[in-house]
Amino acid sequence: MLDALVRARGLRRFAYFLVTGEGSFLPNGVEVTSGHVLDATGQVFRFWTTRDTERDQANFKIWRPAANPRWERMGECQRARAAVGLA
Repeated sequence: MLDALVRARGLRRFAYFLVTGEGSFLPNGVEVTSGHVLDATGQVFRFWTTRDTERDQANFKIWRPAANPRWERMGECQRARAAVGLA
């Protein structure tokens, strides 16, 4: 589900980091998640999933560009960069 939402935003090659479950669940049983996605250009987006009640499906409550220089030193971010060919 999460991959499909990210692809719908136009990203084709991407990797996640700092993703966590939020303890609540969508009607389909999938846990609401938040975190970051890195694309092949190095752009990072912060996201948070939610239920779109009009379409009765998952969507992003939050989807916005994000940056934090400290991420570069984190192993999880470095693995995401390697996964999209930026390392």
